Amino acid sequence: MIARVVYWMPPSPGRDPKVVAYDLEGRLVANLQTTDRHGYGFITQISEAGPWLYFGSIEEDAIGRLPLIAAGLAASPPAP
Repeated sequence: MIARVVYWMPPSPGRDPKVVAYDLEGRLVANLQTTDRHGYGFITQISEAGPWLYFGSIEEDAIGRLPLIAAGLAASPPAP
């Protein structure tokens, strides 16, 4: 009975965002994680444009944005 319930009602993904990036040699170059339960959840796409990282999600109704400097990937803060 429990196996059937899990099959029909699978658990939903967590809302703690995680993003990792690797270079062409397979080395980890970025590891962004938070345990903030109110964070941008279920990230499915990331794009870098200028000094920003943009995030897409199939569950959110907005596009997420994070300065590269906050991610530890840039040397100076972006212009507002």
